[in-house]
Amino acid sequence: MVAEDGPHSQKESTVMMTKTLALCATALLATGCAFAPVDRPAAAKHPPQAKTWQVKSKDVPAVLDAAKAAFESAGYETASITPELGELKSKGRPVSIPDVCDCGTWNGTVIGGSAQSAVTATYKLQSTDEGILQLNHLCATQFRGRNLYGMVTRREAYACASRGQIETDLNQRIEGILRARNISFN
Repeated sequence: MVAEDGPHSQKESTVMMTKTLALCATALLATGCAFAPVDRPAAAKHPPQAKTWQVKSKDVPAVLDAAKAAFESAGYETASITPELGELKSKGRPVSIPDVCDCGTWNGTVIGGSAQSAVTATYKLQSTDEGILQLNHLCATQFRGRNLYGMVTRREAYACASRGQIETDLNQRIEGILRARNISFN
């Protein structure tokens, strides 16, 4: 038998190609684009939960030690403590996404897994016999998006939005330790 090379076979091939392209486009729309960027949460969705206290103490090491005790009781290890700068930094520890940190969505799916959580306390002396103690929390993740075949097609490292649980817990711990050590604060 001889294959036809006429207009009829060309038309069939065009119809088949159109159907294939339509099927591919439908699959792409249904599953999302493997190269799409992460949709990060809007800043207003989770406002920062940084807390400040007016502490009635000139003893910077004592105040930072109280913050360090609060960090450690919440499961954080100390990365550095510098009394001369009035600064305490924790090492990162894993926390749950999306429970503790909101890291956004990818192709309409909420990003899950774990993020690294780190906290910082700073204590700045004022001209009076007081200082300002401030707590800050940061969540960050290394996102890897995969296509239908399991291949990594998207990599992004970025800061996520904290949902405020870590800050609320640390606020209570810091205030409890300051009270227990008779360090006055407002």
